[in-house]
Amino acid sequence: MRYSEPLQWQLTAFFAFSGAGFLLGGVYAVCGFLRKLFGNGKKATVALDLLFCFIAFAVLFGAGLAFTNGVWRLPELAAATVGFFAFCCSLGRLLSPLLERCSSFLRTAAAKLLLPFRRCSAALWRRVSAHLEKRKEIRKEKAAKKDGGAEKKPKKYSKKRKKSRKSTCKMKADSV
Repeated sequence: MRYSEPLQWQLTAFFAFSGAGFLLGGVYAVCGFLRKLFGNGKKATVALDLLFCFIAFAVLFGAGLAFTNGVWRLPELAAATVGFFAFCCSLGRLLSPLLERCSSFLRTAAAKLLLPFRRCSAALWRRVSAHLEKRKEIRKEKAAKKDGGAEKKPKKYSKKRKKSRKSTCKMKADSV
């Protein structure tokens, strides 16, 4: 009757990995919600996909340590895949439209709440940029007054002979 123990452990591992896959389906739905909340940009998509991959690895690694002593076998990973697709086909179909509406509502609410701050920062930026342009013009005028309005002429080549070390040594020897 000892043959039932391995079957019992196999079934336990199968259901545990299926549950882990189901849980990962929920995490994937939350990552999709956050992706839509941040506007489906490339950076947000890459960051959230990497986050999901790290979470999936951690969950499957923990389940592998707990139920199969750290040995990953193909049936357990297939069970996690089955659990993931079970979530996507059941609760995922129910939650996806709800999360999409919720993310669009939150995006519009945040846009309306942040509109005064955006207007204020735009007005502030216009004032700062106008002030910086005015300072730039003042500096140009001062530089033009300093130069006397004339453009700088290139310096002429100086015909002075530079003393080399040999010529200075000869002069000292001649004078002694």
